Amino acid sequence: MQVIIHTIEVALVLSFVLGLLLGLFKKVFAVKVDPKV
Repeated sequence: MQVIIHTIEVALVLSFVLGLLLGLFKKVFAVKVDPKV
């Protein structure tokens, strides 16, 4: 049971980090594509 909980925690952390990275990439990409923003 603890292994399942640990796996869920790792998955949540990974998805959170990926979401942050995706947001940063989108901001950088938007700035590169349209310098006016």
